[in-house]
Amino acid sequence: MLLRDDSFHQKIEQAVSAAEKRTAAEIVVAMAHVSGSYRDTDYLGGASLAAAGLLLMLFAPFYVSPILVLPYCAALFALGAVVCGRVDALRRLLTTAHRRAEQVRHGAHLAFQEEGMTATRERNGLMIYVSLFERGVEILPDLGIDGKVQRAEWNRIRHDLLKARGAAMADAILAAITACGAVLEKPFPPGDDNPDEIPNRPRIR
Repeated sequence: MLLRDDSFHQKIEQAVSAAEKRTAAEIVVAMAHVSGSYRDTDYLGGASLAAAGLLLMLFAPFYVSPILVLPYCAALFALGAVVCGRVDALRRLLTTAHRRAEQVRHGAHLAFQEEGMTATRERNGLMIYVSLFERGVEILPDLGIDGKVQRAEWNRIRHDLLKARGAAMADAILAAITACGAVLEKPFPPGDDNPDEIPNRPRIR
């Protein structure tokens, strides 16, 4: 898994270091398994399984003692909630694409603030945010970059990242780092004074 792969994290750090040699901007990669809380979705999965179990007990040809109906429903609710919380595909089935996209946007902006992206002297920080559960990507430039690079550049890189799935995601993230460095090279050339203002290690959230 990308979040626990130390060798991949080292590759990210190396890719960021290489990209930042071409530009005075600061690039940070942040990765999260999930960007928001979906507890209500887990409860919905549990309630659905409990309701299905109740219908089965009510209309099944075999006898179920009324004393056992409530414990069975409670057990089915707990089982459904646990399974939904651990099976990403089921969680995605019970949520909307709009909600997942909103969670990624919120998680990305929160990470941008918490990871000190606004602390550079030229406000030239750039965050690549990847959320695995939602399969979402955000590229957030700080104010100094936003006025010098068109949004279309980031949308192109983001689109390429969104197409990646599974094992291809690792290579896509590394390619995105390189692409961001290339975009930032012209508006933010490295110059003689090019301090590394933000550590290059990936942020695992």
